[in-house]
Amino acid sequence: MQHLYVDWAEYHRLIERLALSIHRSGWQFDSVIALARGGLRVGDLLSRIFDKPLGVLTTSSYRHTGNVVQQGELKIGSAISSAEEVTQGHVLLADDLVDTGVTLEKLLPVMRSRHPEITELRTAVLWKKAVSVYTPDYCVCHLDDSPWIHQPFELYEGCDIEALEHGSPTQAAYAVAERR
Repeated sequence: MQHLYVDWAEYHRLIERLALSIHRSGWQFDSVIALARGGLRVGDLLSRIFDKPLGVLTTSSYRHTGNVVQQGELKIGSAISSAEEVTQGHVLLADDLVDTGVTLEKLLPVMRSRHPEITELRTAVLWKKAVSVYTPDYCVCHLDDSPWIHQPFELYEGCDIEALEHGSPTQAAYAVAERR
């Protein structure tokens, strides 16, 4: 399996490029819904850049079994969390990547069914892998293959409080990553 490593500086540049792509399209939207967990930072920054209300919907399809990560059944949270109305009008759905595309392919009909007040729903991601069956409306990197993308916040996957007791959060996260 190929790997793609992304640091914080590159990660933020990709989000800025995504914002420019959305802006240059001329599409106007009313709110951003971030798909947690991977799309949290993407959605948050797009919400700030465009000054739009942010909602968060938790979805999950990846399961950790020891050091192995596999995609399984898609679970969709029952509610969108937001302090403002985010489920009407034109809505931008933000995620970090489209891997197989199954999450967005299955989620969009659910969103339309649960929230008929949404008149237009578009998707924005940083990466689209070659194996994806779904093509997002906005995407910065269309990959020719399907590498495992190591995002900067993933250092904390598997990092626990005991590891933090023995060093800085970053040192603890690197120690956990090295054990894998």
